[in-house]
Amino acid sequence: MLEKTQDVVVLGLFPGLTTESAEYQIYEETTNEHRELYICSHAFDAALANKHFKVSKPSVLVLYPHLYVAKGEPKFRVLEINAETSISDINTFISANIRPLVGDYECTNCEKLYDAVDTVRIYTAKDQNKAEDKNTKYWHARAAAVARKFSGKGLHFVICDESRQSADMAAMKLTDLGVETVFGIKTAAGDKFSPASDVLDDMDDFAETLEEFVADFLAGKLKVRRKSGLAPKKQGPVHVVVGDTFNEVVLNKKKDVLVEFYAPWCGHCKSLEPKYLQLAKDLKHEKNLIIAKMDTTANEYPSEFTVKGYPTIYLAPAGGKELVPYEGEREVDDLKKFIKEHAAISMGNSIIKDEL
Repeated sequence: MLEKTQDVVVLGLFPGLTTESAEYQIYEETTNEHRELYICSHAFDAALANKHFKVSKPSVLVLYPHLYVAKGEPKFRVLEINAETSISDINTFISANIRPLVGDYECTNCEKLYDAVDTVRIYTAKDQNKAEDKNTKYWHARAAAVARKFSGKGLHFVICDESRQSADMAAMKLTDLGVETVFGIKTAAGDKFSPASDVLDDMDDFAETLEEFVADFLAGKLKVRRKSGLAPKKQGPVHVVVGDTFNEVVLNKKKDVLVEFYAPWCGHCKSLEPKYLQLAKDLKHEKNLIIAKMDTTANEYPSEFTVKGYPTIYLAPAGGKELVPYEGEREVDDLKKFIKEHAAISMGNSIIKDEL
């Protein structure tokens, strides 16, 4: 069974021992906490442990699927344990080894494994019905050559099935490019990065292009990709923000920005609309203040903004000060009072004006 699985497996081997042994007890206690994240199994057969894994002492193994073992990479990792081994020891070992050099995003629970870390994602056409998917193996080898160069940099590489990841690919602007295999980066915070289409069109060497892209990400040279509508050519009193303009407008450190996250179908948002417009008109003389809004059904926004219902309103003070969520009544005077209380350089405030 372990040879055929497409999942990473945590295996406890306890040659000649029983469920009463201290080694097994600590293994079971550890893995019971994490069974939602990875497949766990165990065996007590000494012959099996020696024949397949050359293990003669109690051990915890992390086994990689055959298809996702890169050239030169071991098929499994081993941690010998004893009665003194702690839960922390086993957890540290598993955490350090649970993701292969280049893993599989379509395995059981792999969304939980890979969405929790920064990942370089290679999107290609997988054949889920074949035990030996030659196309995946081909691109896996090329990705692995790059992954080795960035070992220890906090990035995990993973192969994704393009037919199942259309939403992320669309947000990264990686669809309808006429390119067989493309790539991007998705962080644990949900931010997405991808190469420009002309870079992918002129990709003579996949590994070289991927390596340059990853290096640019680590150097902070890449711009976040977000699902985005088109920004209006002409703005009104309320500044319409889209995914592509969010950072430059809302996270503009030189201005205080009040931003409303809304959905067109939301009744509460429709009720707020005339009041929000009046607020913007009343405060148009405040040159250091922007009253903005974003349609979240058509645009993505940074993960530091939490939107659990509509409308959601935040003040992003100038100077990069901490975001302030609005929780008061949705009346013009209440919103004005909130802005005056929390703004950094508008509404008579000058907390950091001299620094800007």
